[in-house]
Amino acid sequence: MLQPVDLLAGPDGGVISISRAWSNGSLQGAAEIVVVALDANGDPLWNWEATSPADPWGFGLEGQYVAGATDDAGRLYLTYSLPMQSRLVAFDHHGSVRWQRSITEPSGAPHYHTTCVATNPTGGVHVGGSAYVDTFPIGAVHSFDADGVLLWEQSVAQSPSGPVSSLPFGLLIGPGGESYLYGQHDFFTGYSYFGCLHVFSPSGNLLAGLGGGSSIESAFCHAALDSNGGLSLVETGYTSGFFGGDRIFRLTGFSLSGSAPTGVNLASVPGAFYSVRDLAVLPNGDRLIAHSEATPRLLRVAHDGTQLTPWTLPGNPPGELFGVLAMPDGSAVVTGFLDAPSRTFYARFDPTGVIEWIGDVSGVHVAFWPQREALPVPTDYDLTQDDRGNVFVAGRRQTTTGGTSLTTAKLLQGGPVGTAYCGPAVPNSTGAPGQLRVFGTDVRSLDNLTLLATDLPAGSAVMMLASQQQGLVFQPGGSSGVLCLGGTIGRYAAPGQIRHVTGAGSTSLQLDLDTIPRPNSVYSAVAGQTWSFQAWYRDASGSVATSNFTQAVAVPLQ
Repeated sequence: MLQPVDLLAGPDGGVISISRAWSNGSLQGAAEIVVVALDANGDPLWNWEATSPADPWGFGLEGQYVAGATDDAGRLYLTYSLPMQSRLVAFDHHGSVRWQRSITEPSGAPHYHTTCVATNPTGGVHVGGSAYVDTFPIGAVHSFDADGVLLWEQSVAQSPSGPVSSLPFGLLIGPGGESYLYGQHDFFTGYSYFGCLHVFSPSGNLLAGLGGGSSIESAFCHAALDSNGGLSLVETGYTSGFFGGDRIFRLTGFSLSGSAPTGVNLASVPGAFYSVRDLAVLPNGDRLIAHSEATPRLLRVAHDGTQLTPWTLPGNPPGELFGVLAMPDGSAVVTGFLDAPSRTFYARFDPTGVIEWIGDVSGVHVAFWPQREALPVPTDYDLTQDDRGNVFVAGRRQTTTGGTSLTTAKLLQGGPVGTAYCGPAVPNSTGAPGQLRVFGTDVRSLDNLTLLATDLPAGSAVMMLASQQQGLVFQPGGSSGVLCLGGTIGRYAAPGQIRHVTGAGSTSLQLDLDTIPRPNSVYSAVAGQTWSFQAWYRDASGSVATSNFTQAVAVPLQ
């Protein structure tokens, strides 16, 4: 059974997916950890695999504990558990291992599991985990510099205002280099558990702690930092006893004032059934909670704790949200699952909560979808975005043979931009004219344009063309189509730039406006210029090989 673990932004607009699988089904036998890095166009860059052996009882429990993080340069840090210890692996941009370290609990406790990892602004990495000391679980944090030198390690002892943290769920690094380790503490007597947060200074000193609500069984399951370094925590639990009463959740704000914590209860929403999958913070400080209570919705809480009107889907259809991303412009992208009929969906809310688009794979502008087929009912999902604002989504799906595979897609944000001209194009062997659209933004400084060609013959090779001048040449070089560019025409023919059409009849290319090709050089586009683009692709007329063109699109850069 293959499960996605993390989806992370990679270097140069790419993405890194981390997944795991067990040799004998879920949690049974050895666990396989799989890392795949894709470039901005969905082409594989590198992959890496490791095996975590089954524990002494035959279960692959260590395989549950896998986590990854990337630094500002897009380099991956991966941690995973082995029997009795854990491992941290640092990769370079090409997938080569720069260094790796074995990690044990600072006091030497056995059965240490790393559960979370985060990079800090100085290029180092922090790893959180838990171990058993005399059968009692405790948490721990290790801090390494960018070269793998251990800077400090701390077991989580009794905090100023909270219990011991036994199972960290996540780790965040604040703007000042402080570490926020959050999760839950289990009391085996009475089967009770409570949310727990610990805050460490950049040098490893315990600054503060926060315990969950004492009136409920709870855990801090999601956390997010705002632009000012303020922390929000989603606490989930029960109103009474072990799995007793109503399930509820709360949103708690936390900030550091000297060495003392400031906790504010922001929201409490009871419900007989609910699901909380994700938390994000908009640029204006509003908190978004991916929440489902019969229907998917984004709960919103202002920075001061005021509950705002939720963002909902049209018609409030039954289903569930899997994840939410807060976008730089104040909008939000969500992914989830809808019932009747069962299907995956993606949606984007504008900054006022109005749906900009909603659909499945066929209804959203997808730059790449490596499996070349629609995704059936997923059971796990993850979202991330690159520094350009493009969104990546990964999910687990059932294969036709009964297994599972991981699917990764890139959802284009913004657009279409530019003005189409010289169309419609001459129909190709599919019977339809090929089409070209440009997505992203025409703001030059943001350098985010993607060419998406559709309605093309499956498997055909495609070369994108660019020029500052328009033209009109019929059947150039024996082609079946029309060349709509003039003057100096650049061809995207470098390694990785020649695209191939998917089974759905589409292909795409992420542009770099600093390196637009010219016949013998590259050119950096400048705001105020207008660039025209066209796709040139192979085709066949009956049994005769030929080529054809899409229409062209002119994009004035701002």
